[in-house]
Amino acid sequence: MNKHRVNTTISAKYWEILKKRTEKFGTQQKVLEAALESLENSSKQNPLSPEDDLLLRYHKEYGFNLCVLHKTIIKEFLKFGGFDQIIKIVDVMNMTETQVVFFCKKPLKECNLREIMEAIVHNFRLVNIFDIVEYEDYDTFYLLSITHYLDLGADSQTSLKLLFEKLFEKCGVTTESELSENNLFMKIYKNSK
Repeated sequence: MNKHRVNTTISAKYWEILKKRTEKFGTQQKVLEAALESLENSSKQNPLSPEDDLLLRYHKEYGFNLCVLHKTIIKEFLKFGGFDQIIKIVDVMNMTETQVVFFCKKPLKECNLREIMEAIVHNFRLVNIFDIVEYEDYDTFYLLSITHYLDLGADSQTSLKLLFEKLFEKCGVTTESELSENNLFMKIYKNSK
């Protein structure tokens, strides 16, 4: 094996760490090789998904508690508790705007439309209530698509639509929506901001 000589100076802090690790590994060479191998392996690990990163940030910043419930239980809770009431609470507390601001790490007025779309998608994927949350980028608009199988009724679809319309209205953006039993399709026009 081809070997190379390394000669360097390190601070007292790292000298103490090197001495401590040398006791475990046997030689300074083995400690340095293990450290380099660890660095190499950690750089190959997959980074966190945007949703996982967001979950960790919520937990650190807000002490975000995660309540694990199966979707069918959530569906019953939404029916019993009234989806419309929940949407009103979310609206009054500006939760959708807060989520966008938290995701983008800047005030809503400083967020561009693409950042807002990304924030919506990642936040709603994180809470995992809807089956599909995605957007497509067209020349003149973004198309937000939300699909769920919660069977909450037409009024609930309208409440969901209004929640997003209010957010985009605050941004000065024009929207156009189409509702069906399980879907919300919303065009968010780019030239209106």
